[in-house]
Order: sequence, then C-alpha cells, then structure tokens
Amino acid sequence: MELAHTDVLALIAEVSATFVGFSLAIGLLQANQPGAKLRKQAMHSVAELAMISCAGALVVLVVQTFGLSAETTWRVGSGCAALFWGATFAWALVRYAEAGHSALKDKRVKYAAAISVLGIGLFIANITFPTQMIGAIHIVGLFLALVLAGYLFLLSTFLINADENAG
Repeated sequence: MELAHTDVLALIAEVSATFVGFSLAIGLLQANQPGAKLRKQAMHSVAELAMISCAGALVVLVVQTFGLSAETTWRVGSGCAALFWGATFAWALVRYAEAGHSALKDKRVKYAAAISVLGIGLFIANITFPTQMIGAIHIVGLFLALVLAGYLFLLSTFLINADENAG
C-alpha cells in the first residue's frame, strides 16, 4: 500500500528532534537565570510538543509497515497524536499551576492553550470523520504542534527575560 506524504512525515520527525535538542540545551544552560521557573515549564512544553510531532509522524510510518489501508493508518496516527497531545496538555496545565501561573489566564500562554485545543480537535475530527484530506489534516495537526513549540521556545527564550529585566 502506497501512503502519501511519507517524505513530509520524515521531515517533520527530523525537525521535531531538533526542537527537542534545543529545548533541552536552553533548559540546562539557563537553569539559574531570572525567570527560570517559568522558563523550565515552557521548555518542558517545547520538548513535549516536539515529541508529539515526532511521534505523530513516526507512528504513521510504523503503522504503514503492517499493510493496513491508508485511511486506517492515518486514523491510528491521529488517534495516537490526540492521546499524546491531550495527556501532555493536561500535565502542562498542572505544571504551570504548580509554578504559580495559570496557562488559561496568562495572555501569552492562553494562545498556546487555544492552539493545543485546536490541534487535538483536528486529530479527533480526523479519527471520527475521515475525509479524502485525512493525511493533510494529520500533517496540519503535527505542524500546529511544531509552530506552538516554536512560539513557546521564543516566549521562554526572549520574553520571559524581558519581563524579568523590566521589573
């Protein structure tokens, strides 16, 4: 069975792995800087989102090896991605609360929460109501996770420092 978009899935997995590495490096190098508590939570989320994107891409490639139909392969991939993202999103809300922040009240972070809900919703829709665009929709969900990882990376690298220096 030929599955479309395998090259894009491999590229997403590679880019995602890079995001994980950068988030770990920044987290380690800036561990004792001002804003480190919030930065640690953001970098943790960056690594999780990158892992979701990577796993969401690779699981489709792995499931493909079983010779299932393209629709079933994409649905399994979307199901796994929805589960991964849903679980890490819930854990992230708890982590931010434990750090003294509300991910739903901080105006910069609530955008991340909204994008997370949208991405999870795309994967759930892909499972429940598959269309001819099932592969493209799955890739858009993975792309949203990467965009969100990039946003949180920039937020934690630059804006958290700016807030600490302004106060």
